[in-house]
Amino acid sequence: MAKDTPYHDWRAILLKWLIVAFFWVKPLGTAMRFVFMSLSPSIPNQVKTISNKPNYKRVFFIGYCAGLFFCLILTMSLCLLEGTLWGEQTNRMYFNQDIFNILLYSIVCPTYIGLAFCIISNSIFHWSTLVTYADKITGENTSDRRNLRTLIVFVLALLLCAIYITNYMQDVLNPILPVDTEPRIYWFMNLIGESTLVLNKVGYYYVVLNFILLFSLLIACACFIGMASEVLRCGDAKGVDDIDSFDVLAAKLEAFTLSYTFTKALVAALAVNTAIWAVSPLGKTDNLVAAQFYLTIIGVFFVAVPRHYVELRWYELWNSSGKTFNYIDTRSAKTRLAAQILDGFFIASLLSLWKFDFPSMMVKLAEAISA
Repeated sequence: MAKDTPYHDWRAILLKWLIVAFFWVKPLGTAMRFVFMSLSPSIPNQVKTISNKPNYKRVFFIGYCAGLFFCLILTMSLCLLEGTLWGEQTNRMYFNQDIFNILLYSIVCPTYIGLAFCIISNSIFHWSTLVTYADKITGENTSDRRNLRTLIVFVLALLLCAIYITNYMQDVLNPILPVDTEPRIYWFMNLIGESTLVLNKVGYYYVVLNFILLFSLLIACACFIGMASEVLRCGDAKGVDDIDSFDVLAAKLEAFTLSYTFTKALVAALAVNTAIWAVSPLGKTDNLVAAQFYLTIIGVFFVAVPRHYVELRWYELWNSSGKTFNYIDTRSAKTRLAAQILDGFFIASLLSLWKFDFPSMMVKLAEAISA
């Protein structure tokens, strides 16, 4: 397929068929649009006047340092006070022996917190600009729809964090063990009696830490959805007279392209997190296969949908108008290269988790889809 059309990417072709399907099942499309818009927080227009463009290297550095302090340094300090940083008790996993969590807390978690900070700051400073442009393209005024969206996002994020962390801690403290096998006592646990595991003082911080990490990721995800929902609205133009040229579109979507790049990198960091967790004693669960599968779908396809959608719709409008136009990808060459590298990483990490056992992989894929 020629490079001068959006159809050179297989995702655009797939998306076109999905658009056709949603057109014929209109209530489903309406429901999906409502959910998508409801999950996107609104940012006050006044915020955009604070700065034209934040320094993302500084934002990432601050986020990384904050993640390193709260994940690694503070955890080690609390373990030292609790007496679980190091020791000689044979049935206890001391923190200095937990190489998996040390790797996560020193590199992976700080990295995805830094990326989450970049996504959130990008949304804070540029979301309202995208709203204004989408309103101009569609002729709508959405200011009266935004009052409850931020509240809904925060309530849902808190609810999801509470459910996930509660279930996770229930599994950790109640492992299924073979008969006559002593439970492994992690640095955030104490053993009462012969088999009852409970949280120690570090354990309470462990719960709070995981809650905050997950909450930060969900807010970053909501911020990306907020940017993406406005890009999708730009694709709802009624005619060619309502839209601009593709070079203008690329300039207008620059902030979203940044968010797109940060989000792909964030999903890649989460894929690494999942892969490390999968080989750790705390990660012996089939849910990790499903998690890696969904991360691949999100990283390779879902994150790219808004950009493909607006390019596809505008291309069709220009093409059907009979007017002369020039299609260009809204991403820069550097962004396209980064996206291709990350896509390859997602697929490789998914295959690595399944250990290239293709018959087993197909079974697990079916289980992941039906989960």
